[in-house]
Order: sequence, then C-alpha cells, then structure tokens
Amino acid sequence: MRAISRVTTLFRCYSTIPIPKAGLPLGDCTIEWVKSLISQEVMLQDQQDKLMKFAMPYYGQEKGVDGFKAVNEKIVINGSGDTINGIRVENLKDQDTMGKKPLPLVMLHGYGAALGLFFKNFHGLVKDQPGSTVYALDLPGFGLSSRKPELDVMDETLKHLHIQFDSQTVEHYKHIHRSLRMPDMFSLDYNEFENYKKGQKELIEHVESIYIDVLKRWLDAKLIDKIDLLGHSFGGYMSIAFALKYPERVNKLVLVSPGGIERSPYAITNKLRKPKEGTLVELKPSGNPADYRFLGRLPVMSSTFMKFWEKDITMFDLLRLSGPIGAQKLTEYIFSKYNRNNQFNSYEELKTMSLYMYHCFSKASFSDRTILKIFSPTVVAKYPMLDRIHELKVKESLWIYGEFDWMFNSCGEEAVKELTGYGKSAKFDVVSRSGHNLYLDSPEEFNQKVKKFLQWK
Repeated sequence: MRAISRVTTLFRCYSTIPIPKAGLPLGDCTIEWVKSLISQEVMLQDQQDKLMKFAMPYYGQEKGVDGFKAVNEKIVINGSGDTINGIRVENLKDQDTMGKKPLPLVMLHGYGAALGLFFKNFHGLVKDQPGSTVYALDLPGFGLSSRKPELDVMDETLKHLHIQFDSQTVEHYKHIHRSLRMPDMFSLDYNEFENYKKGQKELIEHVESIYIDVLKRWLDAKLIDKIDLLGHSFGGYMSIAFALKYPERVNKLVLVSPGGIERSPYAITNKLRKPKEGTLVELKPSGNPADYRFLGRLPVMSSTFMKFWEKDITMFDLLRLSGPIGAQKLTEYIFSKYNRNNQFNSYEELKTMSLYMYHCFSKASFSDRTILKIFSPTVVAKYPMLDRIHELKVKESLWIYGEFDWMFNSCGEEAVKELTGYGKSAKFDVVSRSGHNLYLDSPEEFNQKVKKFLQWK
C-alpha cells in the first residue's frame, strides 16, 4: 500500500484540472492504471465496497441495521481453494407467521460486467419483503471471483462461418426492430458449414459447465436446495443452461435481456439442405428470430470487430494494451452513457462505478474469451436456446427487456410463444426508458416488475 501511496503522489500533479463530465482526467486514469498493475484485486475490492455503501449504508455491518443486512462473502468451491465472490442482502424483519419465507434470489451478471452493477437493485428488491434474501455472484473469472489467465480447453473448431451478401441491397426494417437490417439474399457454403459444426457441441457444453457447475457447487457449499434465478445477458444464457442441467435447483427464472436465444445460420442445429448442384446455398433472410435465416446484427457488424473475434482478441485486451488512455476512454464511455439517465445521486457515485468497471477488466482472465467459444462473431449463440428451452422444467419464467434494448426483444417474445406452446408458464415484459442494462437504467421499474413476478411485496 505504501507503493500505491507514492505512485499517487507522483502522478497527482497531472490531476489538478477539474474533472469534466465526459470522464476522468488522464492524470487520474494514469494513477488508477498504475494501481491496477500493483494490486488490481485490492483496488477492485475497494471500489466494490464503496459502490455497495452508496446504495446500502448498512453494508458491511455484521449485525445489520434497522432490519437490513448486506455482507460480502467469498465461498470456496473446490479443493484448489478457488472462490466465488458474492454479496448477500437480507431483510431481517419477521416474516408473517401465515406466510412462507421466500426462496433466495440469486443474480448473475452479464459479460463485461460484475455483481456491482446490480447495486441499484439490492435494497429495492428486499425492502418490503420480510425474510427475503438476495445473492449476487461474480461468475468465475469475473470481478473478485477466482480467475486464471487462460481458458484451459482444446479448441480445434472452425473459427468462423463465412456468410456472403450484397451490402448494396441491405434495407432497414425498423418496424421490426430499430437495429434490424437485411439484404435481399445471402449465401453460405454447405461443405464449410458441415466442417464448422464439427466439435462445436462438445466445446459449448464444456464452456457452459465451467459456469453452471460452479453455481451448483456454490449452492451446495451454502446448503441451499432451491432458488429463484435471475440472469442478465450472458448470465441469462448461463441461467437457462443451469436450469436445464439442474432443474431440481431452480423454481423461477428471470431472464433479463438474455443472450443466445435466437436461431441463425450460425446455429449448429441448423438443418441446412445440400444444394442439387455445387456447394453454395442461397437463402432469403428472415426477420423472425425463430428462423435459421435470421441474420440478426450481421449486416451492420464491423468487419474489424469480426476479425478480432475470429483471432480471439477481445475489447479487454485492447483496454489493457491502451494503458491510461484505455482507462480514460472507458470512463468517458460510462460517464456519457449514465450521466444522462438521472439514476446516479452524485458525481462520486458515477466515478466509483467507472473505476469499479475499469479494475474489473484491468487484469486478464479466461472469462474474457469464453464467449468467443460459444457465440459467433455476430454475438449469437452457436447452440441457440430456442432449440433447448422446450426441456425447461422451471415453474415459471419471465423474459424482460429494455425499451431501447440493442438485443432483439422479439427473441423473448418468441421464447414465450414457444414455451406456452409446450404448456409452460412464461411471461414477456419491457422496462421503459432503458436499454440493455435495464436494471441500471430504470432500477425502480425493474425492481417492481421482478418483485411482482416473484410475488414479493
């Protein structure tokens, strides 16, 4: 810590300019960058604790305050001493003697995130429901959970499936979704697709098991038999995978703008027909995410982004290579995104979240790359959940999206349609004035919709 103090003093001379609303000054970002090199975990723990205290003044008080308690837990989940970092928030007030204590709610964050981003939701979820408990976990390799630099898996699959189309024919179908654009036709090679499918299912199941088996071990360590499970984006995808593998452990599912739902030409379940002549298959695209001809974001994807994806280069690699400049650009992005939604009570709160996010990604982790193994470069699942949800055995599921979500909310509508067709209970909902991070954009409305679904007060 003395080294950190000396570094802070050394760079303080660069930080005399008032901090602009656009983000943090380069001097401050240089300090944070050096701190991350010295002790990333210490810095991240500090920012996590600060963030929790903004939302829950009782955070860290072992006996609780005024009937509420919030503590940080690190649970060992294997013989190697690996841990899962979590926050436990409880309403300690006596439950109505006629009422049944609600099941614990476990919250899983998305890719490029960590449990701290739920800080606006914790108290709002438990405040009116006596006996309620909410857990938020850092998935393996994210946040303060144990991480290792590389993903220990053999991957000999074809990195990319080449889909061709004439960009001059691309039209905007904003009546379906504001991000949907489609060409007249597209084509792919049948033989290449057959090679692309080889080994994918085994790889996908292996990567999924890294996350869902850890969640099962965490539940076992906590002596928790059954939960209500909430997952956002990548965490939503893993929540479905967990419920499919361990149906006896999940009561209700809350899927918050979940990833990997839609079908697409990249789906290994796509039953592509071999052409009568040659190997090129030509198809007309569809605007329906239940169709394997759904191209999603492909027509608007950056070729640079897709090349990086194919070469296993992530945005976090670029962030770390950029040093203090990368830290500054990240804070600029966070400030510009959240400064305008009036959900942050102070500049310090927004600054803390920015630094929390930076320190989450300043150290390499195998989880930086797991998404590259199970999703295509257009960010659609190789093994879509629409082809698996018929096996769900949960009591009920809620599919909830942001009004301005970049995810195709029609995926959720289609999932609900298919589930109800299987005789299962499923609901679709939208949170107003919010995007993909709807729980952070409109926390009060989000909390109310989740509590209503869980039948909490």
